[in-house]
Amino acid sequence: MGAGPGVVRGRGGVMRVRQKAGGEDCRSVKVYLRNPARERRLCLRALRRWKELGAPGRKYVAGDFNFVECESDTAGRFENSCLGKDAGAAWEKVKLPLKLFEVRQDAHTRYRRGKKGTSARLDRFYTCP
Repeated sequence: MGAGPGVVRGRGGVMRVRQKAGGEDCRSVKVYLRNPARERRLCLRALRRWKELGAPGRKYVAGDFNFVECESDTAGRFENSCLGKDAGAAWEKVKLPLKLFEVRQDAHTRYRRGKKGTSARLDRFYTCP
């Protein structure tokens, strides 16, 4: 498993899987995008520079993204969990060239108890065609 460059080091990794007989090679990418938003944005920019992601073959990207992409992914204050304009643009620059789409599951993966309890779907899994 290889680590990514710069800021992502320690926050992600790539495992290349080679098939011995038939099938297709692939790359499995794990990510942990940090908080606060500035750190997430830096991680996304670094992730976009990973040469491993540009290599041919199927990619699987999974991990703790620490943001939601739509309002239905959170029970609580949506603006506290969504990406800002800059980080949203950085995520699209990772997702679009790789043609990543989410393997959808509706269960929330993070819960906070208390008077104003919240939950969100921060952990996700993406793949490409």
